Amino acid sequence: MNAKASRQLRLVSWQAAMAALLLAAGGLAQEEVTSPVDKLLPQAPLVSSDGAFEVFAPPPRAGFRWPVLQFADRFTDEFFRVARLARGRIAHPIIIRMGSDTNELRVHSGTVPGLVVGEREWIEIPDPEHADLDELRLALLRALIRDWLRGQMPAAARRQLPLPPAWLLTGLVRQIGGGHRIEDLDLVHVQWLRGQQPTLTEIFSAGEEIPVTARQPAMLAVLSAWLLQQPEESFGPLLQRLAAGASWSPALLAAVLHKRTVAELEEDWDAWQASALREIRQPGLTTPALVSAFCAQLPFYPGDWGLPLPDGWRGRAPAECLNWPATPEVQAALRGKAATIRLFAVGRDVSLQRVAMAYGNFFDALAAGEERDRLRAMLSQAAEACCQLEGRAAKGEMLYNPASQTEPPATGRPRSRHAVP
Repeated sequence: MNAKASRQLRLVSWQAAMAALLLAAGGLAQEEVTSPVDKLLPQAPLVSSDGAFEVFAPPPRAGFRWPVLQFADRFTDEFFRVARLARGRIAHPIIIRMGSDTNELRVHSGTVPGLVVGEREWIEIPDPEHADLDELRLALLRALIRDWLRGQMPAAARRQLPLPPAWLLTGLVRQIGGGHRIEDLDLVHVQWLRGQQPTLTEIFSAGEEIPVTARQPAMLAVLSAWLLQQPEESFGPLLQRLAAGASWSPALLAAVLHKRTVAELEEDWDAWQASALREIRQPGLTTPALVSAFCAQLPFYPGDWGLPLPDGWRGRAPAECLNWPATPEVQAALRGKAATIRLFAVGRDVSLQRVAMAYGNFFDALAAGEERDRLRAMLSQAAEACCQLEGRAAKGEMLYNPASQTEPPATGRPRSRHAVP
């Protein structure tokens, strides 16, 4: 064998040895990745672009890191927008750890065992695949509020970071979610119209143990909406006062909302509910609370248009107007009532608009001095249509612009309280 052939043989042997070495190393690496010990170690965390969150997970749950991070980022953006809080850069990211030993979702404030050093907020999610999203939102909310307070307070005062009552945080989570706003408002308006609501003083004096009638998710969400929709920012100052040691009370809330007395706070709550009831949140929609409010507009009360009614404050049903004298004051009151009824139905469902038009025509005809038989027929038609509307509202039906539908037959319907006697 000449020298050239010898060199070629040595080169081939070296290449074969390197290939075998690489294959062996690959096998060892594969063994290392799939070893039982490595399966218990957390994967490298995913970090949000603004540094607000770090999401850890063991290899079996590593695929959930990105969806959980996206969920946390979206909720955080919505919370700061709704609460109108200034969102600065978070110095210590909130830790989210999946696959923990506990069987329940928890939120902590302190050192994260085995992951990071230092005080910070961290959340444990045992199984992200079956996690309750509302519980996760509530945990995120608690962590975000405490982290925000930590950035607002001096270091010496950061040991105690008190939160608002749990019921308010629960309502805030539901309000931020936004999936039930129309239904929540309607349920609360029905309570309000029937005089079944507790006062704000009763609610905010009770701490965590609020009255039973105020514990409904709808009520909690609407209370949170009222607090967050004040003309001036209120949630941030409220958190800061609580963190400074103030006690949770109606007086604290009145001070934060710039009300001189708790009575002014109650008036503001009532005025806000009345305004929300009149607001057209979805054109063409009529809720059960709107039907109740419409029916409450039909009687005449002593304060309506300066009309003297001597029989107290019970009000006079439309049928009782048939016997009123045709004086200029009565005629003006009837025309005013017709305009009010028609205006109430503007932007609502067609069914309510038809009932409003029927009653408006009756009041106008009564003011114009039409014949009694025709007036009775007009009132009977209006009362029958109103009875059908009340029956649908009593079932909790949401009426949404059924322009192509006809009203259901009156057979078997209860007699309307506005019908001709």
